[in-house]
Amino acid sequence: MAGADPLQQYRDACAELTAAGSAFAIQDPDEPYRRVFAGTPVTLNAFLETVRQEHSARDFLEFQRKRKTFQEIFDSADNLAAGLHLHHGITAGDVVGLAMRNLPEWFIAFFALIRLGAVVALLNSRGTPEEIAYTASRVGSRLVIADDPRDDELKGRTDCPVMGLAELKALATDRGSAAMPPMPAQTADDPAIILFTSGTTGRPKGATMTNRNMCLVAREGEFRREAALTIAAKQYGYPIDALRQASPLSSSLLVFPMFHISGLTILLMSLAGGGLMTLMERWNPAEALDRIEANHVNALSGPSLIFSDMLALPNAPEKLRSVRNFSIGGQSTPVGLARRLLETFPAAGMSGGWGQTEASGPVTAGSADVYGAFPGTVGMTAPLADIRVVDADGKLLPAGEIGELEVRAPQVMKGYWNDEAATCEAFRDGWLRTGDMGRFDEHGLVYIADRAKDMVISAGENIYCAEVERVLSMLDDQLEVAIFGVPDERLGERAIAAVVLRDDVSSKLQADSVRAHVRSQLAEYKVPSEVCFDLGPLPRNDLGKVDKVALARRYHDHWQNRA
Repeated sequence: MAGADPLQQYRDACAELTAAGSAFAIQDPDEPYRRVFAGTPVTLNAFLETVRQEHSARDFLEFQRKRKTFQEIFDSADNLAAGLHLHHGITAGDVVGLAMRNLPEWFIAFFALIRLGAVVALLNSRGTPEEIAYTASRVGSRLVIADDPRDDELKGRTDCPVMGLAELKALATDRGSAAMPPMPAQTADDPAIILFTSGTTGRPKGATMTNRNMCLVAREGEFRREAALTIAAKQYGYPIDALRQASPLSSSLLVFPMFHISGLTILLMSLAGGGLMTLMERWNPAEALDRIEANHVNALSGPSLIFSDMLALPNAPEKLRSVRNFSIGGQSTPVGLARRLLETFPAAGMSGGWGQTEASGPVTAGSADVYGAFPGTVGMTAPLADIRVVDADGKLLPAGEIGELEVRAPQVMKGYWNDEAATCEAFRDGWLRTGDMGRFDEHGLVYIADRAKDMVISAGENIYCAEVERVLSMLDDQLEVAIFGVPDERLGERAIAAVVLRDDVSSKLQADSVRAHVRSQLAEYKVPSEVCFDLGPLPRNDLGKVDKVALARRYHDHWQNRA
């Protein structure tokens, strides 16, 4: 099938897989928020029970070069669930915060809480104690489970008890007399997880994800794998069953933190396929290359910085030879980096997609060949989703015109937890307003033009400009402040702070003191990489808002002059 149209190949595969009676037939197609693929579990507990039955003996996690099977992790989770129910009274519907880096105990706690029917609030473990406490309180957490040192830092700051690793490990090891409560009665629409995202106010909001939302993330992963196999079988003339049997189990390196939708997506897809996930205590490119080689990692996803860091090492091509798919997630793909990956690993593919936390991740899709044939696209609308492009008044725009992308899909959140006003603002006529600007081309492919939401994505982390600007505005000597992003090959973007000082004071403010001020209030990754005092007065549009595009252009001109 040399010279075949990759877009038509992908469309044909989707049509074949979703046809009536097929493995991924679309059920309730006329109900945009209820349609699902055939075979989609109703609840996360039902999904996890299938995982336990099918993959119990397989290795699930590797941490510090020690492996745990699915069964070992699930047994520990059962013990912990019984202990949480007996000693902390956790039951179905209770909100429990989870503030922990990527440790095996995170997964034990997560599975235990799902088993109890609790709503798991995935708190930003990289935030300051004040930030974590705020989000835990905002959603009414009955308990926060934390690692060290967050355990000590949070005690006395939250409205609820905090359980540390010592108690978690004790309960997970031996449940004693604690009995497992009955399996909770749940529906697909019941809330299961809260993921935090910020808007123009810079204050975190809790996106409420249902059982259906999360089960579809796993099932979508299975669909994409099957679509790739279907295309490959036709391209090379192999029986698809033979390809399935020859395909290795998924093996991934978990780089994204588990409070990210990207981390959660990797987990759910790995669970569905019975694959191995390798955890790292902290990012170290040399160690990452060693574990990728040792564990035959075949799918590697992360922010652009991890790929830049590894490619900078001389043994990267040899160590990464097992990887068959690269995915730069959490931000737009730097073109230069994508080119380097494809040139260095011509046998591998690159996957992509576009979405956001409120939509449970990507709502566009395509094959590796589609992304290669149409540079810059984020793919076509995924089979279960609807996407439209509208102007400021909600009027539908034709192909080629740029407007706001709006989404309807069963993966879309139920709303913001206990925030009816924000939920109403997020939807228009039943469509999720993504805040991203984009367009369709004549082939039905989606392209992202810009982000309407004012944020910088650095190293895969969302830095909401309004949040940092609020902290900068506390400085006594400032007249006006703004945060904006500039491209960076390693980080994707860098956050730059423009600080205009008052003329009527003799200020002693310096870049280091400004950065220290932000660091005292916010997480380290939100601290601007550079502070500029010579970009004022800040450019503004007709509405009086700072023109970030013009500001970035001004920064670029100043940088060139300094060089």
